[in-house]
Amino acid sequence: MYIENYVKKSINKLIKKYDTDDMIDIVYNNKNLCIYFCKLTKNLNGYYKYLSPKQQLLVVNENLSKQGKQCALFHEYGHCLLKHKGKTFSNSISGAYTKEEYEADMVSAYMFIVHNSIDNERINEIVLPPRVMYLVCKFLK
Repeated sequence: MYIENYVKKSINKLIKKYDTDDMIDIVYNNKNLCIYFCKLTKNLNGYYKYLSPKQQLLVVNENLSKQGKQCALFHEYGHCLLKHKGKTFSNSISGAYTKEEYEADMVSAYMFIVHNSIDNERINEIVLPPRVMYLVCKFLK
């Protein structure tokens, strides 16, 4: 339960800081983050690379659906927000599900809920990867 509370608290701080609940605007307000959308393999949704305190790289697969791009953007931003360092974190369908990937999925799920004003009545309108959908439902309880 700790990570869920930490994620909510961190994102709610960002909402207050930037005076918006537009999560995409919040991501783009991070001046140390270089964001790219490009063609990646169909099994790779995106990746995040910490280069230095002043420079991080976030890449999202441009071939994803609108909701898929949002989830990938928010997921990779989660690595940045949670200060994951030391390696390239790739969000792939077949990759290992590490602690860092779970934490980034938590960020993605909560940002997706806020950005799209998702509640229990609207949950059936969205299609997300199963592991993210599970976390969205967990936040909505």
